[in-house]
Amino acid sequence: MIKINKKLLAICLCSFALQLWALEKSTLSNGFDDEESPIPFDTIYNHFEYTPYYLVEKSQDIYYGLSGGGQGIGYYDLKNKTEPIGWPLTSSSPCNASNDDCVEPWWVGRWSEQEFLEPEIKKRLNDYEITLPYELSYGDEVADAIGCLEHTPLRYGDIDADSDSELVLFLKNTLVVFSPTQEKVVFSTLFNYPDYITWQTLIDAEMYLDDPDANTPQYASLYEFKKDRNAIIGYRGYSKLYVQDFDNNQNVDLVLWRKLYQSRLQGDSLKGFEKLSDSYLHYKKVDGAYQLQTGTAPETVQGWLTANNLSWQKGFPSKSECDGQEGQLIPEMHDALLNDPDVLK
Repeated sequence: MIKINKKLLAICLCSFALQLWALEKSTLSNGFDDEESPIPFDTIYNHFEYTPYYLVEKSQDIYYGLSGGGQGIGYYDLKNKTEPIGWPLTSSSPCNASNDDCVEPWWVGRWSEQEFLEPEIKKRLNDYEITLPYELSYGDEVADAIGCLEHTPLRYGDIDADSDSELVLFLKNTLVVFSPTQEKVVFSTLFNYPDYITWQTLIDAEMYLDDPDANTPQYASLYEFKKDRNAIIGYRGYSKLYVQDFDNNQNVDLVLWRKLYQSRLQGDSLKGFEKLSDSYLHYKKVDGAYQLQTGTAPETVQGWLTANNLSWQKGFPSKSECDGQEGQLIPEMHDALLNDPDVLK
């Protein structure tokens, strides 16, 4: 008779289940706005003369709140009526007024240098003075938010099974994990980089462009069009998160799989985009915050995903939360126009 190590089996099953649903909306406590539940907002205003943009309940009469600009977290104890506690989400600049030669890194206004971004995107941000600070969408931007994830921008739960719950935020195109225990952001990724707009849209906007030829991109840069109305080649970038004990050391790891694409040219036989890169990144929690493990080879991380049968569609986020599309794949992240077989499986 074969003996089963029940403890090891439980760890394996827990890890597998964690990866599958730890970050899904249904397993986290979802936040709410003042229309959904006005009473705590009114109570906060009556006591503190301030109203957060969004709240999520930690326990009875105790809440975490997201500021209106999407750049801070508040802690509200309505049970004891103590003064609120506030924490910034954004990092401070390593530059100071006395150092004129210091160039602010791209991640200022976000997490830290631990956040990964492809060299092509960083170069574009630098060359065209584009910034990507943490911020909430407003107006039509909210309605168009990818997968409608930002319709619930604040959530609460234990994402990595360490008995210490985190706040999960969707701020425009960025997924942010904030630890109230550590009082800081412990992980962040730009999971959607939608820097593309059709060439025809530029023409319709009455930009004075030459007629497109074979070397003209099919899609131009949306960010640069909005900023300076320039026409440069468009990019699309996405990332998926996987939560599991990949290196079998009894501690949960975060694996990030990122993809970057650029527009194909008008003369290409294929329509849409071509892949520039796949990036495989390993994060491990150190002193309460996740740190990028630069010593873990990309091939090793890719091997972990393959060995665990974790495809692109099994990463987070993948499922739409839009009305009438709940549970379906988010179209942009699994688009046939990406011309990438990975996204279709």
